[in-house]
Amino acid sequence: MEDMALLKKISFFKDLGRRKLRQINMLVERSAFRAGEEIVKEGTPCDAIYIIKEGSVKVVKGRRHIVDIGKGEPVGEISFIDKGLRSASVIALEDTVLIKIPAGSFEKLLAREKDLASNIYKSVAETLCHRLRETNEVLKLI
Repeated sequence: MEDMALLKKISFFKDLGRRKLRQINMLVERSAFRAGEEIVKEGTPCDAIYIIKEGSVKVVKGRRHIVDIGKGEPVGEISFIDKGLRSASVIALEDTVLIKIPAGSFEKLLAREKDLASNIYKSVAETLCHRLRETNEVLKLI
């Protein structure tokens, strides 16, 4: 149930009712990473989206540090949505606990629940636009 509270805070899921959140929560797995451990490797296929439950991570493209992300934020959503290769690496800055939503299970749920899919994809698009704007601002400074 504690993961449901975290899911509800995520922009992707914030407008979903309890029943829909419960469906997503049933897919959740926990993953733990030690400080310095790679969570997602740039250029690899996507198997899941992660949400930071405890700790923080850094996003790195090539050797360039892009951004730090903390508790309650999703990680790996770009390739999760477009089915492309991971666009950046994600490394734990400290001991970090993530909840993981496997891509295959999530896709099956969205295929069955069209209204859920519509709500989530709209929220994902808004979040990605926000992240893109932030990244563009960072790149202007470099």
